[in-house]
Order: sequence, then C-alpha cells, then structure tokens
Amino acid sequence: MSLTAIIIFSDSSENDTTAQWCTRELAATPLYKHCILSASKAGITKFILLGGGLREEIENSMKKEKKFESEMVWYDRKTGMSLGKVIADQISTDEKFFIIKANFFFDYRVLHVLLRHTFDDKIATVISNEISENRSGNSAEGEFSGQNEIRGGVIATSRNILNILDSPIADLSFKGLLELLQRKNHLKTLVVKEYLYEEIDSEESIVSCEKKLYQSLGSSSDSPILDKYIIRRISRYFSRLSLKTPITPNQVTIASLILGLLSGLFFSLGEFTYGFLGGILYFLSVISDQCDGEIARLKYRESESGRILDIITDTIVNAAIVVGIVAGIYKNDGSGYILLLGLLAVLGISVSLLLTTFFEKKVSQNDSADVFFDKLNNKDFFYIIIILCIGINQMVWFLWVMAIGTNLYWIALKVVHPMRRLLSLTVHGEKM
Repeated sequence: MSLTAIIIFSDSSENDTTAQWCTRELAATPLYKHCILSASKAGITKFILLGGGLREEIENSMKKEKKFESEMVWYDRKTGMSLGKVIADQISTDEKFFIIKANFFFDYRVLHVLLRHTFDDKIATVISNEISENRSGNSAEGEFSGQNEIRGGVIATSRNILNILDSPIADLSFKGLLELLQRKNHLKTLVVKEYLYEEIDSEESIVSCEKKLYQSLGSSSDSPILDKYIIRRISRYFSRLSLKTPITPNQVTIASLILGLLSGLFFSLGEFTYGFLGGILYFLSVISDQCDGEIARLKYRESESGRILDIITDTIVNAAIVVGIVAGIYKNDGSGYILLLGLLAVLGISVSLLLTTFFEKKVSQNDSADVFFDKLNNKDFFYIIIILCIGINQMVWFLWVMAIGTNLYWIALKVVHPMRRLLSLTVHGEKM
C-alpha cells in the first residue's frame, strides 16, 4: 500500500512558528529534512508540501539525498485552489494519508502505529506528546478525548477530511486544523510510548529531543554493562562529531575492519606489551563498529548492504583476533594443540555470530530456556574474558574458553534446544 504525507512547513497564522523552527538543526540536520526522511523511511512515496518560501531550500537539500526518489508536489495558497482539491488529485480513494507538521521530530515507526489504528467514528487520529486531563477508553497506547489543548505533530486521516479542507482557507494552520477537528469531535488522540516523537518549538525542546535521540541509538545486541554504559557513550561522542562531515557508515565499518586486523597483528607478536596494544586496538574497532550503525541512523543511510557488510566485518575481526592470539602463543610455545584450540575458537565465534544474525528466527520467548539463551548471548562475557586474559598475560585461557564455550552455545541454541522443543510439542500433541 502506497502512502502519502502532507507536510505543512509554514503556516500563515499570525502566531504560528512552524516556519521558524522547521529550519533549525537537530543532530546537524534541519527539522524539515528529518521530517521528510523519516516519513520516506516509513514508506511514504509522495509529499504535498505547503510553504512556498522554503521551496528552494528544501528542493536543494533533498537533491543531495541520492536515495530519496519520492514525488514532491507543492501547494501554493495564493492560487486560491483548495487544499482538499490538491489532495484529492494526488491520493487514491481508499488510501490513508498523513498530515505532518515540519517542526515535529518523530521516529518513522510512529507512522506505522497510526497506519494500523482504526478511526472508529472519527475522521482522524493524532499522535500527541501531551496527555489530556479528560481521559476516556483503555487503549494500550493511551487513548484520549476531551477539549483540552492537544499538542501533536502527525495526523492520520482519510479522504473524509477533504470536506473540511475543500474550501480555500488562507490562514489554515496545523494547530487550527487540530482545533477544528477537536471542536467538531472528529479527532481521536493517541500517546505512543514506545517511540520518540517531540514537537520542537523552543531551545529546551531541541536539547531534550536531541538527548533522547542519542540515547535511543543503542542496539538490541548491546551487552547490558560494557556496551550500554561505556562503549556506547564513547561511540555516541564520535558519532556526533561525524555528523557535519561527509563520513559514511560504510567508511566507518571499513575503519573498524582495519583496526580489528591491526589488533590481530599486534596479538600475533606474542609479547605482553603488543598484546596490550592489540587489546586497545580491538576496543577501538568495537567503538567504530558501534559508530557505523549510529551514523547510519542519524544520517538516514541504513541499508541492507550496510548491515551485511557490518556482519561480515564483525566475523572477520573476531577471526583475526583469534588467529593473531594463536600465532602469538604458538610463536612462544609451539604446541600443536594451540592450533586446534584456535580453529575451534574461530569456528565457534563465527558460527555463533552468523547464526544469531543472518539466520536468526525470532521466536516468542515462551519458556525459561529462551530467556536463558537470550541473556547468555551478550558480549560482556567476551569483553571480560579478553580483558582478564590480557591483564594476566594468559591468552591461552581465552582460547580455551572460546573454543569450548562458543561451540557449546551454538550447538545448544540451534541443535539441542530446537530438538527439545520439538519433542515437547510432540509429547503434548500425543496427550491431546
């Protein structure tokens, strides 16, 4: 289903400040650009834009986005044509569409929530970051109604709203449209707690929203201690510095790869000092690995090819670390079992990573084993083991732990546990 967004960039209402704030930067990107790119990421294919005074700036800015190919239609109030007529010419009969305020920052998934939501007996649903005092209903998202002021930036509606927009209203603003819909009892209000959205109309709101944005840059694969409280804080600092540069996420991924290979090289020299430097380079590689995803999100450059490159890089870096450690120990020891340990460690780490990324199937965590494997699959264990072994200059212990632990993990996760679940379902089926 194709979607259409109507973005109100500037309003002619006397007290409206949309035009003033939509050109302000948040995370080094103008708010109107966040609005367009986030909507495009949600699947929007067509934009009807209000605000002729910003047309040249917006068009020049969007030309720099190579992946942005959506159609842009401009609406000029001065022509006297009704906004309803313009919308009717651009969207199909059964299509939902959005009216979006340009100084409203939002996670693209907010649009998906609104798209799934039914209007019931209303014409439109608005996403709001203000909770009305007159609450009604028991919606999980927080459904409200009432005559208190609503502060919202995204309206989901259908062609039923065209009657309201059918006459040329020269001073119609987003706020005025909200008030009109609310006054006629045509509006349903939702508060969605899962995703970030905030109206930007003050310096304080910019600071607040930017802080929330950076805090939201974590990944579900982050470890609960070192990644969350140390590595992410460092990576966010460097990601912020990169926003005003032409650096791309893939370039940062390549930098992570180079640092990881250098780390393996230092480990292969087999001396404590070089091993310590190898550990530093490894953690710089980890920080870079976090930065590439953060930069991709902040610059709206996420892609499937970038995700695959990231996974391949992680696999190569982990293998290089183990190979370097094996070479360093073998150089000083010469025992053949070291090579076997290294082979098993590379196998275990690589298979575990690939099985939990490329071939992972999301299964509802409905028993204690699912929860156990989810908790076990965090990188704190890996980080702590490598730091400890570098500190006491016993990298052979690292090989033993990785060779045994990682292989037991992926065998239990992908072989033993599925077989146990299948047997359990079979037994229950026979009993029934």
